[in-house]
Amino acid sequence: MSEEEIPEKITRKIGFKPELMSIVVKVDRDFARLYGLCDDVIVKDSALPAKYKMLLVMCIGAVRMCYDCVVQSMRAALNLGATREEILEALKVAFAASGAQTLQAAKKALENLMREE
Repeated sequence: MSEEEIPEKITRKIGFKPELMSIVVKVDRDFARLYGLCDDVIVKDSALPAKYKMLLVMCIGAVRMCYDCVVQSMRAALNLGATREEILEALKVAFAASGAQTLQAAKKALENLMREE
């Protein structure tokens, strides 16, 4: 698969083009191959369905207090079939394991999720 096709393939799978991917691929086409490797690991169903892997990515972003990471992975998880209940349950686990600061990173993303209901 060519470097040009990889971002489009990922976009089709998760339902949107991640902002960072758009920028770095324009600056350095080789980054597309790295995103392709991530796609092979995260956005492909295997022993774990892709939606669960994206929930893990969301929780890692929350634990690292990366708001943009939480927003994009939450959005991708929803587009991959995760439910709001699964998102909340995953964040509860992250909170239990890592503390209240985890929810601070997810606060705005959760507010947006609740507004959509």
